[in-house]
Amino acid sequence: MLIRSRMGHAAATAMVALAAALSGALVAASPAAAEETCEMVNLVLTCTETTTEETPATTPETGTGSGSEGSCELRPVDSGYDNPSAPFCIKNDVCFNVDHFAPLVMPEGDKPNEDSTARVTLCYNGSMGPPAPRRIFWTGDEEEPPSLIEQVRSAVDALDFATPTVGVSPAGLTLVNLDTWFWLDGVQREVTATAFTVTARATIRTMTVDPGDGSGTFTCPTIATTSAEAQNNCVHEYRRSSRRGAGSVDGQPAFKATVTTVYDLTFTHGGNPIPAAAIPGAPTTIDGAPATAAVRVVEAQTVVRPNR
Repeated sequence: MLIRSRMGHAAATAMVALAAALSGALVAASPAAAEETCEMVNLVLTCTETTTEETPATTPETGTGSGSEGSCELRPVDSGYDNPSAPFCIKNDVCFNVDHFAPLVMPEGDKPNEDSTARVTLCYNGSMGPPAPRRIFWTGDEEEPPSLIEQVRSAVDALDFATPTVGVSPAGLTLVNLDTWFWLDGVQREVTATAFTVTARATIRTMTVDPGDGSGTFTCPTIATTSAEAQNNCVHEYRRSSRRGAGSVDGQPAFKATVTTVYDLTFTHGGNPIPAAAIPGAPTTIDGAPATAAVRVVEAQTVVRPNR
């Protein structure tokens, strides 16, 4: 029995309509999956459950951390509820847990412990309409699962970028006003990491070179990973020698060139993209591991010898 109320005729009519809409969707927590038959008698909705041997779907607050895993496209949850959890999938529906609210009855049985609270699982059935109650239950002594944005940030923190090697041509020594090419050997074009139920995917977007001579940075049109790719896409001409450079090559002063990368971030849950609206404040880009190289630059000397 899920809803009990005393009210006037107009309110009673509205409650009958609400209860009828929810009759197939709302059950209290039970230790096994169940099929239910519900009927409204004197404004009391009574549901009879037929228990099966199936293990029931659990929510993040009952210890599994993922609900009844399914495939759904996560969406922003309604903000008009108290203490909403991170959204999760039950089959193809997007669901979330909130504090218990009237006129729903309390969960069956006694509290598992003194810290238990009554919670309600609400689910969107398709793309239309408000979420409907799916389940009423007592929380156990497990901690509330992280919010979706916290899961996103944890996944981003778990991204591991290897440090690439900066390739330079000419290698070791270049000349003033001579084209010098830069590329990244071993750079990762894509990196992924998963935390809880969220996977973060970083896809390389830009490659920027600071040649170290004070001329400023430049962004290469493409991600150069070989000297052949760098020849036309990642080129710099040094205008002065490196005799006052911050680096060194074989004990000789050199410029310290630095190459940085920026990756675009996207997030998925159960293989489905998470829309940006569902994770406001989530990062959209991340920097890859910077790489450096010492570049020695000398001026070409012209010697004029008189004819003898």
